[in-house]
Amino acid sequence: MVFLFLLLSFGSLELSITAFLPLALSWLWILGIMRLSGLQFNIVNIILASFIFGMGDDYTIFITEGLMYERATGRKILHSYKNAVVLSALVMFIGLGALVVARHPAMRSLGQVTVVGMFTVVVMAYYLPPLVFRFLTSKKDRPRKMPLTLKQLLYTVGMFLVFLAAMLWLSLRTWLLFLGKDRKGDRSLRYHVLLQRWARAALRFLPGCPYSLSNPSGESFEKPAMLICNHQSHLDVLALMAVHPKLVMLTNEWVWNSPFYGYLVRHADCCPAVEGMDSVMEHLRKMVAQGYSVAIFPEGTRSEDCHIQRFHRGAFLAAKELGLDIVPLYIHGFGYALPKHDFMLRKAAVSMEIGPRIPCAAIPEDLAAFTRGMRRQYQEEYARIRREKENAAYMAPFVRYRYLYKGHDAAVECRRVLRNKVYAAIDALPAGELVLQEAGCGVYALLVALARPDINVTACEPDEEKYLTALRCEDLPANLTYLNR
Repeated sequence: MVFLFLLLSFGSLELSITAFLPLALSWLWILGIMRLSGLQFNIVNIILASFIFGMGDDYTIFITEGLMYERATGRKILHSYKNAVVLSALVMFIGLGALVVARHPAMRSLGQVTVVGMFTVVVMAYYLPPLVFRFLTSKKDRPRKMPLTLKQLLYTVGMFLVFLAAMLWLSLRTWLLFLGKDRKGDRSLRYHVLLQRWARAALRFLPGCPYSLSNPSGESFEKPAMLICNHQSHLDVLALMAVHPKLVMLTNEWVWNSPFYGYLVRHADCCPAVEGMDSVMEHLRKMVAQGYSVAIFPEGTRSEDCHIQRFHRGAFLAAKELGLDIVPLYIHGFGYALPKHDFMLRKAAVSMEIGPRIPCAAIPEDLAAFTRGMRRQYQEEYARIRREKENAAYMAPFVRYRYLYKGHDAAVECRRVLRNKVYAAIDALPAGELVLQEAGCGVYALLVALARPDINVTACEPDEEKYLTALRCEDLPANLTYLNR
C-alpha cells in the first residue's frame, strides 16, 4: 500500500523505488538488530513499529523531494531537509527513547524499539535516497545528459547479455569453421556472410532503436570500393558489417585486442592500423584483388556530440594507391542511442544512407584539400539528414529525458506538451524568431529549439523556480534563450 501511494505521488517508478528502498532495508535492519539483541515484538511495540514505519516513509519522501528540487533549480537546500529529518527524529528519541529505563517490560520495549527503529530509518533516509538518485542523474559528479530509467537499465542489461551469448556462439562457429583445411576455398567468404547476417539480426532486434537503410544511388558493391563513414558509436561497426559481406575494416588496437570480439575481428580479415597505413597496404591489396571493399572511419574516433570531426587523409591516400572508388556512408542516430563515454542504451531511431560513388580518378594529388572538401560534404549531407529526420516527434523523447526527476510541475508540463498533437504544428512553423510568454518549465520551447534549428526561440517566464528548471536542462541548444521576466 505504501509503495502504491509513492507511485501515485511521484508518478515515476524510479522515484518510487528510490523512496521505498530505504523503508524495505530499514525493516531488514530493524528485524536483524532485534533478533541479535533479543528484543521481542509485543502488542504495544508492534503498534509503535507501524508509527516508526510511517515516520521513515515521511523522511524518505522529504529527502527525495529535496533531491528533485536541487536538480530542478540548482539551489542547495538538501542539507536543510536533512537537518529537519534529524530534528524530527531527535524528538522521538527524547520522547519515547527515554522509556528504555522504564521498569515495566512493555514500556521498556517501546523505548528499545524506538531507539533501534528511529536510528535505522534516519540513517537509511539520510544516505540511501541521495545515493540512488545521484546514480540515476549524475556520473562522476557531473550531471548525466540523459538520466537513467528502469526501462533503460533493463534494455542495456538485456542487450549486454544477448551480446555475450552471441559472442560465445559466434566464437564457437568461428572455431568450427576454421578447424581443419579449407577444401572448398571459400571459407573466408562464408565467414563474412555469417557476420553480415548476425549484424543485420542484431540491428533488427536492437531494443527501442528501429534501424533503416537507404540506398538511393542503388550501390551494389560488386566493384570494390573504399567505404568511408562518420563515427558516433560502438554500434557503427554493426551497421558497416550489415552493408555487404565482402568487406574488411581497419581497426584500432583496442578493437583488435578486445576480449569480447577480438577473436572474431582477427578471423574477419580486418587489420589494425596502429603503425600507419603503410603497414597494412599489402594485406589490403590482397583483399581488394579478391573483390573485397575496405571500410574506414576517417575521423579516427567517435564523435561525442554527433558532429562531423576533422578527417584524416589516410583513407583517401589508401583509396588512391589501391585504385578504389570512394563510397560515402552517412550514419545517423547511433550517437543518440549509444553515445561515447556511456554504455546505457537509449531510445532513438538509427539509420544509414549510402551515398553516390566517387570515382578514383576524381581524387587529386592535393589530398589535404580533398580531405577538407570531403569533410565539408559530410557536414552538408549530415545537416540535410538531420533536417529530414530530427523533427518534433523524433526529438520529443530527448526532451522528456531532460526533465526526468525534476519534480511535479516539470512532470505535469511534460505530459501536457508531449502528449498533445503539437508535433505537426512545430514542424510547420516558419523560420525566424519565436518569442514565448509564460513559457513555464520550458518544455515546449526546448522542443521547438531542438526540432527547428532555423528558429531562434526566446522563452520568458516570470516564475523564478520554473525559470531555473528550464535553464538547468543539459546541453541547451544555441538557438534557445530563457529570460526571467
